Amino acid sequence: MDRLRAGDPEWVGPYRLLGRLGGGGMGQVFLGLSRGGRQVAVKVVRPELADDARFRERFAAEIAAARKVGGFFTAQVVDADPDADPPWLVTAYVPGPSLEQAVHEHGPLPGETVSVLGAGLAEGLAAIHRCGLVHRDLKPGNVILAEDGPRVIDFGIARALDATHHTASITGTPPFMSPEQTRGQEIGPASDVFSFASVLVYAATGRTPFGEGPTDAIIYRIRHDPPDLSGLPPHLTGLVTDCLAKDPESRPSVDDVIDHLAGPHISSRWLPPAVTTAVAERRAEADALLHPSRGSTDETGRWGAHDRGQRGAASGAGNPGTDLGHAETIGPSAFDGREASRAAPGPATPQDPGRAGPAGPAGPGAPVRRSRLRASVLPASVLLAAVVVAATTAFVLTQRHGGTTPGPAPTPAQRRGGSGGHAPAPVSGGGSTPTWHLLKVVDLNTTNALGTVAFSPDGKTIAAGAPDDDKIWLFGDTIAARTLSGPSGVSSVAFSPDGRTLAAGGHDDKVWLWDVTSGAPTGHALTGHTDTVYSVAFSPDGRTLASGSADKTIRLWNTATGAPLGHPLTGHTDSVYSVAFSPDGRTLASGGRDTLRLWNTATQAPIGQAITGGTYSVAFSPDGKTIASDGDADDVRLWDAATGNPVGHPFTGHTDTVFSVAFSPDGRTLAAGGDDQEVRLWNTADGAPIGQPLGYSDDIMAIAFSPDGRTLASGGRDGKVQLWGLS
Repeated sequence: MDRLRAGDPEWVGPYRLLGRLGGGGMGQVFLGLSRGGRQVAVKVVRPELADDARFRERFAAEIAAARKVGGFFTAQVVDADPDADPPWLVTAYVPGPSLEQAVHEHGPLPGETVSVLGAGLAEGLAAIHRCGLVHRDLKPGNVILAEDGPRVIDFGIARALDATHHTASITGTPPFMSPEQTRGQEIGPASDVFSFASVLVYAATGRTPFGEGPTDAIIYRIRHDPPDLSGLPPHLTGLVTDCLAKDPESRPSVDDVIDHLAGPHISSRWLPPAVTTAVAERRAEADALLHPSRGSTDETGRWGAHDRGQRGAASGAGNPGTDLGHAETIGPSAFDGREASRAAPGPATPQDPGRAGPAGPAGPGAPVRRSRLRASVLPASVLLAAVVVAATTAFVLTQRHGGTTPGPAPTPAQRRGGSGGHAPAPVSGGGSTPTWHLLKVVDLNTTNALGTVAFSPDGKTIAAGAPDDDKIWLFGDTIAARTLSGPSGVSSVAFSPDGRTLAAGGHDDKVWLWDVTSGAPTGHALTGHTDTVYSVAFSPDGRTLASGSADKTIRLWNTATGAPLGHPLTGHTDSVYSVAFSPDGRTLASGGRDTLRLWNTATQAPIGQAITGGTYSVAFSPDGKTIASDGDADDVRLWDAATGNPVGHPFTGHTDTVFSVAFSPDGRTLAAGGDDQEVRLWNTADGAPIGQPLGYSDDIMAIAFSPDGRTLASGGRDGKVQLWGLS
């Protein structure tokens, strides 16, 4: 929970604002005080949404319906003004962590707590459904754990976001969507029942019933695979199984669920002691904002002695974000790779003086167990659960209120108190101190998460693709910005070594090849895989193309003829997410949900034993001696390319799933990006972090260095490409 920043309004309607609770897909969330002295959550709509007439119309209708929702287990809407500039809405303030935060910090909940949770959520959904509403985005981040029971928040608002051109037609968070929701079909109360069951599985086990991975992989399992209910208390297994039926007509009603769970008593001790303590801390933080003399601030201006980063407390509070100051948002055609690398640096991100000391989550309140929930989130569908508001949005909000733009805020890791196990260290070289800074944000005008980015060999063109979109974006200074009609969902793109050909794989089980200059296909798609193609890579000589697939195989192709080379490489027991050639082309690395494997490209035989531990991304060092991969515990690991043995210690610092790793062209730097909304860089010689993490406003799914190593591109869930420069 943060104090108000420069430029924040002091009043919204009749409500005095006390502090910041977080941000979300619709705008900023503040802790407010009513004229009668009640604390409330005040949610101010983003300016670009406020300027959309369709949004305002739907917002007014949905809020009118939501204000009718009562019951003990919802954070009720108490006031709203859809005609204000900008529009706002007020809900009851609930002091307590979200379910996501509680599991993230303290591990799965006990069986008896999950039963009480389920009964409360079902009753809350019943109240929502009685008013003709469907929640549409029930997830752990939209469930607040209060002393007297759970609260469902942000109901009846998803349809308002659906009314704008800023969102896709599918609204929801993939790990908790129903099958019909993933198809964009009309949904009803049965969809909320499916999501409810997924939330219970997460609460009891710390994971989702359909696993992790790229969005398309999760959606496929939701539609076709049985749920993984291992670890679920036996008394809940039958109910959850019924609720997760693929056919909406086969699921029990909310009333049936309530009947099944009737009986558990909500007492002041329904939560585990650690979560009960977290509830008390949030109440104290809010009280400190209301009565500053009773609390104290650290040097960062954050209230309370027990603040530990991810502690936004309220209806819809969550992880704090990172401001990027005056970062420029541009259209694709504005990028010039050569000028970007010479751009003047922006203001450096200051280190949080209140967070010096040991790195990572050590110290008081360190999590007992961390969950890796957020495998895939659609940024356009996030409601008012407090996730990060984009820097450009924060800038516009500031201007609307007539204030000045605040400087860059601490990164998420700084707020959490971690710097990756080492003291932050700048890059050393010459007599200067090079640093990375944000150059530009390239808006591709899509609401879908970008899962892949790649530089052309000359560094003048960037290609990007989204697993939930059917196009590839090309932009740079040598060609006019354009899109290519790609496979149904683009999971991976790669340029050939001569830069003339672009390869891509996706949902349609094929590998596609285009002429980069003309944008025309070079021939027929390469067929043979029987499921989504997650990764493609060219050999250094350009004669061979490798592809990895959800069908658990790797295939090699002759790029001149399109003919397969030999038989599929088998051995993986789950989806293959990443493939990479060694610099000499003699070795192929494949990373899958199960293991990391090495292959002799000449004989197509495996090299040694599989390296245990699933991975989303693999990369060879430029000298070919080392392989980097994301690890099992949100870290990055190095392996000896000849033996498969681990090299040194893991590179740590990330606090959530790592999705992409990359070596700089000179091999001196290793970069990784992931679900904690940061790119981290390390010195490969000693494992020390290089500067501060490069924070952004959404999860980072893919990263790539330019050939000269002076620009780093990252693709986010918000559908934008961030370009970082070295100065």
